[in-house]
Amino acid sequence: MMLRIYLLLMLISSNVTAQQVSTVKWNETDKEKVQNLKWDTKKVAKGIRVKTVTVRLFDAPQEIFMLDIDTAKAKVDYSVGMADYMEKTSVQAVANDAIAAINGSFFRNHAEPLGDSRHLVMIDGKVLAKTDSAEFETRGTGAVLVYNNQVDITNWSREKEKKIAGKADHALTSGPLLMDDEKMVDLSGTPFVLKRHPRSVIAFNNGHLLLIVIGGRSENAAGMSLDEVQFFCDALGCDDILNLDGGGSSTLYVKGYDEDDIVNVPTDGSERAVKGIFYITSQR
Repeated sequence: MMLRIYLLLMLISSNVTAQQVSTVKWNETDKEKVQNLKWDTKKVAKGIRVKTVTVRLFDAPQEIFMLDIDTAKAKVDYSVGMADYMEKTSVQAVANDAIAAINGSFFRNHAEPLGDSRHLVMIDGKVLAKTDSAEFETRGTGAVLVYNNQVDITNWSREKEKKIAGKADHALTSGPLLMDDEKMVDLSGTPFVLKRHPRSVIAFNNGHLLLIVIGGRSENAAGMSLDEVQFFCDALGCDDILNLDGGGSSTLYVKGYDEDDIVNVPTDGSERAVKGIFYITSQR
């Protein structure tokens, strides 16, 4: 009897793992689907639109939520925010009078000191948090920088972080970096890369800054592995792609979007408190 129970548990465990790890490789059909997506679109302001779509990609259901900012038309300021204590993306956004916001980078949620950022956060030229040393080899490989209200997504390293002072007004490191100047970044085959999760991403597409949340962990949304995110954004036409914190942290806030101003469906059923955000405000 005990042996049968053990075998049953092993079978269940292997099925869960199989569902979490992506084994489906994309193809031209997936690429065509991405390039011909029929987005539901809602105008937020001049040059700013919310775009959402439900589609089957990579042989799985997907829900994708995007804020599309035409940087040539939108009259906004770009900023990085960090709470003194962990707080919901929407709460941080409201406190900063944001039009829109996406959750930022990774933080300590299982190790002391709880809530501390694992990655560089620089606000108004002041470094408030530094990247953990080990993160440079895994998730600290990219950064979003704001200087003179121009946004840049770039690769990152210890050397760059040492020289960041005076090089940007705002900075946030995260990763892994998925694409840099139209060049795909090679992704190692770790579970973090291979497993499907909800994802938050910031990317550029021909002068449009995209804040993207990909739903997951539900019957309606399988989530994506990072190589699937890479493929999806490449098929959209993106030239720079940076992965942000995902899972239950993934949140896209847009002021006035609906009752709670949250565009996506957080996987926990409600927003999770996070350490920081990337956000936009009306240009002053």
